Amino acid sequence: MSWRCDPLLLKKKLERGEEEKATLLAEMGVLEELARRAHSQIRELIMELRPVTLEKEGLAAALRDYCRGTAECEGWDTDFIIDSSLQPEGMVAETIFRLAQEILNNVSKHASPEKVFITLDREGNMIRLIIKDDGVGFDPSAPVSPTAVGLAGMHERAAAAGGRLEIDSTPGLGTTVSVFVPDRPEGGRCYQ
Repeated sequence: MSWRCDPLLLKKKLERGEEEKATLLAEMGVLEELARRAHSQIRELIMELRPVTLEKEGLAAALRDYCRGTAECEGWDTDFIIDSSLQPEGMVAETIFRLAQEILNNVSKHASPEKVFITLDREGNMIRLIIKDDGVGFDPSAPVSPTAVGLAGMHERAAAAGGRLEIDSTPGLGTTVSVFVPDRPEGGRCYQ
């Protein structure tokens, strides 16, 4: 029995008649399951791209939810110090949230930590996000592969928001990534 779920192949089998019915029904069941999974994955991606919690409950709640979910999936122990009174709006909140996603993605791919510490607080007129792990660390002064765009993209995103990103890491001793973003864009500047 062929499990190639090709719609054209299914159409040809339909034209052949009754003898192909069992095979056809089985293949259609596989197609249905693939479509269901694809729909579910697309829905999850959409929620990651524009999390409802960020819009409805603010940055602190969205950050806490996302970090907990990621830590649970990865098996990390986490500690949070999140100032829930911080209420940045619009692109400021989204910029910080996107940077947190990218940092945690890098921790997941490269760090192999047991514990991750997440801090969201204020330092002067800046909102500060710190994500620290006890993972393998790396040498930040080592040359970066030209195809590795993650760190460069994070620096660019922070700079576009009028902020900065700092990385402190040592091989074998983990990594700390600190993000500083003004709580309000300067001069009404719009950024992404």
